[in-house]
Amino acid sequence: MPWIRSYGKSRCISFLGLACVLFLPIFLIGDECFILPCDTKLVFGDTTIVKKVNPSEDEVSISIYCKEKLKAKLEGVWFERIFPSPKFDYFLGVTNTGIPGTAFILFSKYGMLLREVKHDFLDFIPYCGQSLVCDRTWYNDKNPGVEFVFDEGGLSKVFINGCDGKRYNLFDRILFHRSADGKIEQLRWSEADKM
Repeated sequence: MPWIRSYGKSRCISFLGLACVLFLPIFLIGDECFILPCDTKLVFGDTTIVKKVNPSEDEVSISIYCKEKLKAKLEGVWFERIFPSPKFDYFLGVTNTGIPGTAFILFSKYGMLLREVKHDFLDFIPYCGQSLVCDRTWYNDKNPGVEFVFDEGGLSKVFINGCDGKRYNLFDRILFHRSADGKIEQLRWSEADKM
């Protein structure tokens, strides 16, 4: 490369190093996103859901109350939007952002966490936008089309519109449940309805 010989190797290396120091923060700053501190209270019939963010403790949580009695506190999960089932028995929370990592959660009004899927494990729905930290676009946020389907055994399917224009059943994978002692267990829907 003739321009390196004429300009000098050490000056080129210095220039490249300076360029990396100056321009790298621009790319990182462009992808930063924040969840602002808040306590958000959402009421659906006799169910109240409280989203709590405490950035000083690096903590996000969701508390679920039924008839004003705390049923569960889910740590480290988050949603931007929530969709209740018609009778407010089940709730689907979804997010297209990468912080804190939740793609979607499904829980009952009694605090039973039926499904929690992080963006790193959402492999059955394609992403339309993805950045280093913030953007994890997988569902159509303008027209999510969430539909809860019930059969004689209870809740059997939950559909959502993907960002790619296709419709997805969020139960295309085996259902797992995190028990009170933290163990992961496989769960059938008929068991979930009884809890």
